[in-house]
Amino acid sequence: MKNNITSHHFSHSSSHRISPTYESFTYPTAAVAVLQGKSGGGGRQERLVTVFQYTHWPEYGLPEDTLPLLDFVQRALRHEPPIKSPLMLISGRSFCGAGLYLGLVTLLTQLNYRGELGVFSYWQHIIGQCPSLLPTVEEYSLLHDCLLERVTAGETLVTRDGARRYIEHLEATADGFPYPPAEKQYKQAIAMDANLYLVAAAAKPCNEPKNRSISYLPMETSRVRLKTAAATDGGDYINASWLPGYRLMQEYILTQHPVASTVLDFWQMLWDYRVTTVTCLSPEDFGTFWPLEEEELTGANFVVRYMSESADCSDTYKSSWIIRSFLMESTEGDDDLTVRIVHLPLWPEECSTDAILEGVLGVTEIQGQRHTPLVVMDR
Repeated sequence: MKNNITSHHFSHSSSHRISPTYESFTYPTAAVAVLQGKSGGGGRQERLVTVFQYTHWPEYGLPEDTLPLLDFVQRALRHEPPIKSPLMLISGRSFCGAGLYLGLVTLLTQLNYRGELGVFSYWQHIIGQCPSLLPTVEEYSLLHDCLLERVTAGETLVTRDGARRYIEHLEATADGFPYPPAEKQYKQAIAMDANLYLVAAAAKPCNEPKNRSISYLPMETSRVRLKTAAATDGGDYINASWLPGYRLMQEYILTQHPVASTVLDFWQMLWDYRVTTVTCLSPEDFGTFWPLEEEELTGANFVVRYMSESADCSDTYKSSWIIRSFLMESTEGDDDLTVRIVHLPLWPEECSTDAILEGVLGVTEIQGQRHTPLVVMDR
């Protein structure tokens, strides 16, 4: 599965030259490459070429989630080229997914301009022109799921200038609904039932003691796997999930507060993925999972030692923002890692709006520009 854009290559001849500038942006499960090049020579007019590449399309089958695919298509639709020209679609070895993408582009445009959808007539028309685009049942279903998501949730990408008006709209009482639009959108966002096969590893009997609650299990496609795992069934399992951020597809790790049997697994995860910052949102009575002064925790290939503790790094959080620092050292070489655990035990029930914002900004500042995941731990 491709997760990143690595390079772009261009063919050229004596009468054709391309001078590209390249920039990439990573969205939740898709990356968009914007390539701007001037193509000319031989008296031809120079043109601007923009390439959008969905890099999280699976090697086999279709994407599992509608939101990332829908977001990608809508971002491409919002791009307005300086001159009107045909859209070129490059697919893989087959046309798998090409009809789905073209269908979304066409039908979303129809929805935006005419307020209607002609799914059946679209497929009849496109199959008549290109029989290779005959959709599978899965493609046909995913197309409807994406369109349903768009019609139900509406436009959710908000500009900075329109953010205030959008939030006020969500807080207003909508005619015909017994709850405000914000609650309607919330229910739409969480309308998902995880099938058992999606949490196969978490549901194994050998892994059940590693979960605090069966209500919070990592999905198989996004769970964090321990690299240094015991050679036993479930040895790579930890109740932790990868979550996307604005720049990286694996920018955050969401995990539970460790139980007694998973403390070493937690530190192993930090060591495996070079984590330097942990945000702990659990109450203080959930217990410690770190070594105290003059104590050590010894894992498979590391040892953890206490370094320091500070509780005066913020005027707002003087009594509720605690930073503990630890040194992890390899038992097999000279490698080491400094880990800081930022504990916000009053989050969020006893925090003011300003305190919540300060906590988020404070952790972001501590994490800095490191290209390693930020771990967020909750009860």
